[in-house]
Amino acid sequence: MSNGTPENVVQAIYLRCQQGQILWERPRGGLRVNISPPKYFVALGQEDKPFRLCLESNAGTNFQVFLEQTDGVSESSSGNGERRKLLPFITPKKKKSSTCYRINSPSATIYVESQHGDQDLLTTSPPPSTTTTSGSKDPYQVKISYEIEELKIPQEGFSDDECRPCSDPEVLQLYCEADVVARGEILSVLPSTTRKGMDNLHIKSNLVVHQNHPVFQPLKSGNKNLQKFLLQDTPTFDQDSPKKVPKLAKSSYFGGIVSHPSKCAAQSGPGQFLWLIKLSFGRPKIGCVVYWDRWMQVAKQAEALDKANCRLVYQ
Repeated sequence: MSNGTPENVVQAIYLRCQQGQILWERPRGGLRVNISPPKYFVALGQEDKPFRLCLESNAGTNFQVFLEQTDGVSESSSGNGERRKLLPFITPKKKKSSTCYRINSPSATIYVESQHGDQDLLTTSPPPSTTTTSGSKDPYQVKISYEIEELKIPQEGFSDDECRPCSDPEVLQLYCEADVVARGEILSVLPSTTRKGMDNLHIKSNLVVHQNHPVFQPLKSGNKNLQKFLLQDTPTFDQDSPKKVPKLAKSSYFGGIVSHPSKCAAQSGPGQFLWLIKLSFGRPKIGCVVYWDRWMQVAKQAEALDKANCRLVYQ
């Protein structure tokens, strides 16, 4: 979207995709974005159920971004009697680049307010087009990426669904949908240097079943190479334009780095796991992880009952 509306007008758009991006260049006034889960959530019985909305912003200066929720305590009330809560995502004093929210209503609403006046836009030359594509922050541009995730079914003993183990049906479903499937152990868990509240899990794998992006690469031998690998942050891939992943070279082990919420308190140590990894904003993130021995039992049972939706590797 680009400017072309009066300074005091609020434009409204409605989105119903599982993920997408809002790009507003040299704007005036405000923007109201209503985001709902995609239609196939209805077929899965997820309509009107809570969901997780993750936002990531690369906003320039003089923008404010708020998320509205119609549950709990709020600062003002809406006309239908519900209480409205405005959660600051980007403000002049509070800047966040990546945050996830639990949405307890059928949809979520984002408000974007430009504090640029008409005179600012008229007297300032637009930045070169290369500024937008390079990923640097343009002071006259706001870019918000979003992703919608299903919430896992609550399980006793786990108050946060992001940290609870996946059920057997969830593992089987994600095995066929994951961007990366591998077997391996955790070498180290270190706080991310670029994303607050996230850890980097460094994984040593002896089997990469498949990957849509080159998350796992041959792990070179030697302490120097290992230390270099352990200091790396979670990589970022172009999720919208996946490239053909080259066939992995022969190697005894492969190294991969994935992100995981720090609150889940992952620990390194011996033990072989099945890793099911999805890309979130271009970064590898754990979808499900289960002990390999347990995965062998689940896979064999699924094949015996003809419940496997794709070819399962468990040997």
